[in-house]
Amino acid sequence: MGQKFKVVFLSEQGDLRSFVITWAYQCGEKLREHWSIDSPLVRAIEFLLSPQGIFYKSRLVWAGDDALPELEGVNFYDIGDMYENRYKRYYQLLPAELPEYRFIVNHTKRMYVDKLNNGIHPLPLLTYQSESDEYDGQGKDLCRTWAKDIISMENFVPAHYEELKCSFTA
Repeated sequence: MGQKFKVVFLSEQGDLRSFVITWAYQCGEKLREHWSIDSPLVRAIEFLLSPQGIFYKSRLVWAGDDALPELEGVNFYDIGDMYENRYKRYYQLLPAELPEYRFIVNHTKRMYVDKLNNGIHPLPLLTYQSESDEYDGQGKDLCRTWAKDIISMENFVPAHYEELKCSFTA
């Protein structure tokens, strides 16, 4: 059947701040249904993490419905539904023309990824949280390693950041 995912933005303390529903961008909830480079959902998340977005340099996790509990005994996927009035869901917060950003920057680890070197968008794979493996291809060992880290999208690499070379392919 497959696991469902929500994109979750966390506060500095690591608790839920906001989340994005995948179907609002005409994408399926399964990771494989929205991990392409040109996915409307991933492009929206890129914008929200960009210098123009409201979640620039935020903690991010692609929360799976089978992830371990985080807050109040519930995982990040489920907590948004439980407290719908307490947390803001973001849908169509996008300009008509989306700017392009080449680099995914992890400020927690002081690393970056050039997204153009990938067949699959690296952001969902690097930041997903789940008890099951959602990807079994090249670079599989890098999956989940950036979950809950401070992420941004940039057109320039910050000084003294190391490149994480990964090549995810379908």
